[in-house]
Amino acid sequence: MVYLIKAGNRGVGDYRYLLLTLSTQDIIFTMQHILTYPVAESYANSFLLRGRAWFDSHFAISLFFAVLGISPSLIMGNFCYRLQLLTGFKLFFITLALYSSLLLYTALTFLLWFYVTYFVCSLDDETRMVLGPIFNGSIHSPVLHVPEDAEKYIIALYWVCQPIFFEIYKIFARWAAIGGISALICHLVFNYCVMIFCSFSIMRLLESHTSISTSTLNMQRQLLRSLVGQMLFPLFTIYAFVMITLIPPMLGIFPIEIVAIINPNLCGLHPLADGLVLFISVSEYRWSSTHVSQ
Repeated sequence: MVYLIKAGNRGVGDYRYLLLTLSTQDIIFTMQHILTYPVAESYANSFLLRGRAWFDSHFAISLFFAVLGISPSLIMGNFCYRLQLLTGFKLFFITLALYSSLLLYTALTFLLWFYVTYFVCSLDDETRMVLGPIFNGSIHSPVLHVPEDAEKYIIALYWVCQPIFFEIYKIFARWAAIGGISALICHLVFNYCVMIFCSFSIMRLLESHTSISTSTLNMQRQLLRSLVGQMLFPLFTIYAFVMITLIPPMLGIFPIEIVAIINPNLCGLHPLADGLVLFISVSEYRWSSTHVSQ
């Protein structure tokens, strides 16, 4: 993807810098995925995520989750840039303000996802007691767990049942975990809502523009198709399965075990899809690749 962007900058302009930012995130994501190989699963009323490769510490897996969280923010930034460009606001200070805002928003996104996973979703005495059966192997699980590795997990325990009087038990909410994970879900939904809004706005502007040349109009449509593809592919290959492991335990719904096996492999397809979508959607990059190979 980096090669295509650098080779085929004719007609794309400064937008290639945003694409290069997205490509850099893909490279970092791929390296982290190889080094950590995270496996997400649900057990009763909790969400668990742990690395299964060389770097399997709680810190390493929290970094991976934070990098995963900034991907929708970067794609949303690409949508906002395309919309700003088509609305005609090309002044330097406006573009600079947009770049600065996107950079700040991405940094805050990283800090939010890292804070929730590293500080909020960490092992404590209560989670150790409730999830003890799965860590010591008393409960069936599609992956292997051992008590000595309990501190390496991202653990979001949503509810806990405690005795209040003799044989009377009451379910208590763990609001820190519920609030933290809910914030991540709301953030993801917000990003996709902005992307959907920008998509329809861009399509409306492309249909109504009369001052744009045919070649430029075709390029804008191709870039829009590329962005829509980059928006949808990770939604169905990564975030949908992550939501399946995050949300049902919060609602008391029985978890789906097969997700723990499918999701890690689908995560590895995400960076590949970004390059393929760009190559297939934008004829400029296909032309550049063929021209250079010749």
